[in-house]
Amino acid sequence: MNDKHKAKIIYSGKENLEVMSFADKYNHYLLRLIRKFMNGFANVVDFGAGIGTFAIPLKEDYGIDVVCVETDKSFINILTKRNITCIRSIDSLQDNSINYIYTLNVLEHIENDFEIIQKFYKKISYGGGILIYVPAFQFLYSNMDKNVGHFRRYTIRELRNKLNSAGFIICESNYVDSIGFLITILYKIFGDKKGYIDRKKLLIYDKYIFPISIIFDFFFKRFFGKNIYIFAKKEENLTKRNESYE
Repeated sequence: MNDKHKAKIIYSGKENLEVMSFADKYNHYLLRLIRKFMNGFANVVDFGAGIGTFAIPLKEDYGIDVVCVETDKSFINILTKRNITCIRSIDSLQDNSINYIYTLNVLEHIENDFEIIQKFYKKISYGGGILIYVPAFQFLYSNMDKNVGHFRRYTIRELRNKLNSAGFIICESNYVDSIGFLITILYKIFGDKKGYIDRKKLLIYDKYIFPISIIFDFFFKRFFGKNIYIFAKKEENLTKRNESYE
């Protein structure tokens, strides 16, 4: 593939990434989400692993070996010091060799996201799955999104359509963090114009508000939220498309 046709990935806003590593309840929620859909899969890939917020506990607390796809040298150094295997490109993986890919808050950084989704499909084995977690609703796009290199935010319909077009079967999809949806509107209007995250406010939100928001998601997950998660599978039998994940 020519360089000009490769998906362009922009990683920036390292300060915000480091601040988010202190959001314990948020990160524990995402870790539970990863494990929920892992379902005994081996050959696990963390696409866009960052500083190892999820790969490190998966390996050290649960004994799950994860291959991390990461391009940032400083992040790779952090991961390799924890004895985690890193590669710089998903192209290094053999087709139909991966059982499970999770990619959290990464797809929005990729200019040609559909090209990457197609690559996910090629690399995942039949019966394997992928978990994608991304920011929701383009009208929420703020200076924070711009600061960290987001090309877009998504709706469930948009992301489902892209996965379906690549050949995936959608098993489960929901909006996440309904209160965060409202907070993000306020942040866009009144927040830091440079797009930085206030660590003190983040920790307060993470400790007191996010757990309540997840409870409210039971009622609002079909309609709105600050983020989206989708779990999809690569199945040979396409008649099962859009079946519910159990």
